[in-house]
Amino acid sequence: FHKLSTDEKPQHEKCPSGENSWCSWQKAQAIDSVDYKHKPAFSTTVFEAILPIYEELSSDDLLTR
Repeated sequence: FHKLSTDEKPQHEKCPSGENSWCSWQKAQAIDSVDYKHKPAFSTTVFEAILPIYEELSSDDLLTR
């Protein structure tokens, strides 16, 4: 979801928050920066292709192995 983010529709709910986050948007939010601009987002086609892989790899069943 992170790579679908745009300035108009940020999608960083799953990103860790705070100044030490790997997510530059979350870092900017933590320091109240208003200068952050998103890089070009993945197309919907790419997102739909990789979503099933993401969901499978992040399943609770797989992560508990």
